[in-house]
Amino acid sequence: MTSRERGTFNADVPTLTELGLGEYEVDPWYALLAPKGTPAEIIQRLNIEVNEIMKTDAYIQAISMTEYTDTGGSPEQIASFQASEIEKWKMLVDKTGVRLD
Repeated sequence: MTSRERGTFNADVPTLTELGLGEYEVDPWYALLAPKGTPAEIIQRLNIEVNEIMKTDAYIQAISMTEYTDTGGSPEQIASFQASEIEKWKMLVDKTGVRLD
Protein backbone atom coordinates (compact mmCIF):
# COMPACT_ATOMS: atom_id res chain seq x y z
CA MET A 1 0.00 0.00 0.00
CA THR A 2 1.37 3.37 -0.96
CA SER A 3 -1.04 5.23 1.31
CA ARG A 4 -0.30 6.27 4.88
CA GLU A 5 -2.75 3.71 6.25
CA ARG A 6 -3.91 0.26 5.19
CA GLY A 7 -6.93 0.12 2.95
CA THR A 8 -10.31 -1.26 3.98
CA PHE A 9 -10.62 -3.71 1.10
CA ASN A 10 -7.14 -5.14 1.49
CA ALA A 11 -6.39 -4.59 5.17
CA ASP A 12 -3.94 -7.50 5.21
CA VAL A 13 -1.57 -5.67 2.84
CA PRO A 14 0.98 -3.62 4.83
CA THR A 15 1.95 -0.10 3.88
CA LEU A 16 5.43 0.55 2.53
CA THR A 17 6.19 2.44 5.73
CA GLU A 18 5.20 -0.64 7.76
CA LEU A 19 7.59 -2.68 5.65
CA GLY A 20 10.42 -0.42 6.75
CA LEU A 21 10.82 1.50 3.52
CA GLY A 22 10.69 4.88 5.23
CA GLU A 23 8.00 7.49 5.19
CA TYR A 24 6.26 6.86 1.92
CA GLU A 25 2.89 8.17 0.89
CA VAL A 26 1.46 8.39 -2.59
CA ASP A 27 -2.29 8.67 -2.82
CA PRO A 28 -4.12 9.23 -6.08
CA TRP A 29 -6.14 12.39 -6.28
CA TYR A 30 -8.52 13.86 -8.77
CA ALA A 31 -9.73 17.36 -9.40
CA LEU A 32 -12.05 19.03 -11.83
CA LEU A 33 -10.09 21.73 -13.62
CA ALA A 34 -11.15 24.42 -16.05
CA PRO A 35 -9.16 26.23 -18.72
CA LYS A 36 -7.15 29.28 -17.70
CA GLY A 37 -9.28 32.37 -18.10
CA THR A 38 -12.58 30.69 -17.23
CA PRO A 39 -14.73 33.35 -15.55
CA ALA A 40 -14.75 33.19 -11.75
CA GLU A 41 -18.54 32.89 -11.64
CA ILE A 42 -18.37 29.74 -13.79
CA ILE A 43 -15.67 28.25 -11.53
CA GLN A 44 -17.77 29.06 -8.46
CA ARG A 45 -20.91 27.52 -9.97
CA LEU A 46 -19.06 24.32 -10.97
CA ASN A 47 -17.55 24.08 -7.51
CA ILE A 48 -20.93 24.40 -5.81
CA GLU A 49 -22.54 21.84 -8.13
CA VAL A 50 -19.76 19.26 -7.77
CA ASN A 51 -19.71 19.60 -3.98
CA GLU A 52 -23.49 19.07 -3.97
CA ILE A 53 -23.18 15.96 -6.16
CA MET A 54 -20.65 14.57 -3.70
CA LYS A 55 -23.36 14.70 -1.00
CA THR A 56 -25.89 12.57 -2.91
CA ASP A 57 -26.69 9.03 -1.83
CA ALA A 58 -25.77 7.65 -5.27
CA TYR A 59 -22.34 9.25 -5.18
CA ILE A 60 -21.67 8.24 -1.57
CA GLN A 61 -22.67 4.65 -2.35
CA ALA A 62 -20.48 4.52 -5.46
CA ILE A 63 -17.41 5.97 -3.73
CA SER A 64 -17.84 3.65 -0.74
CA MET A 65 -17.02 0.72 -3.03
CA THR A 66 -13.52 2.10 -3.60
CA GLU A 67 -10.50 2.89 -1.45
CA TYR A 68 -10.90 6.58 -2.22
CA THR A 69 -11.98 9.25 0.18
CA ASP A 70 -13.46 12.48 -1.08
CA THR A 71 -13.08 15.80 0.58
CA GLY A 72 -14.60 18.23 -1.85
CA GLY A 73 -13.60 21.79 -1.18
CA SER A 74 -12.91 25.07 -2.85
CA PRO A 75 -10.82 26.14 -5.84
CA GLU A 76 -8.40 27.75 -3.39
CA GLN A 77 -7.97 24.47 -1.51
CA ILE A 78 -7.16 22.48 -4.65
CA ALA A 79 -4.75 25.18 -5.81
CA SER A 80 -2.94 24.99 -2.46
CA PHE A 81 -2.89 21.18 -2.58
CA GLN A 82 -1.58 21.18 -6.15
CA ALA A 83 1.19 23.59 -5.18
CA SER A 84 2.24 21.34 -2.30
CA GLU A 85 2.23 18.26 -4.56
CA ILE A 86 4.35 20.05 -7.17
CA GLU A 87 6.84 21.07 -4.49
CA LYS A 88 6.95 17.55 -3.00
CA TRP A 89 7.66 15.89 -6.34
CA LYS A 90 10.01 18.66 -7.48
CA MET A 91 12.16 18.04 -4.40
CA LEU A 92 12.28 14.33 -5.20
CA VAL A 93 13.20 14.96 -8.83
CA ASP A 94 15.88 17.48 -7.82
CA LYS A 95 17.29 15.12 -5.17
CA THR A 96 17.42 12.05 -7.40
CA GLY A 97 18.17 13.72 -10.73
CA VAL A 98 15.55 11.54 -12.40
CA ARG A 99 14.69 12.55 -15.96
CA LEU A 100 11.90 11.55 -18.28
CA ASP A 101 13.64 11.88 -21.63
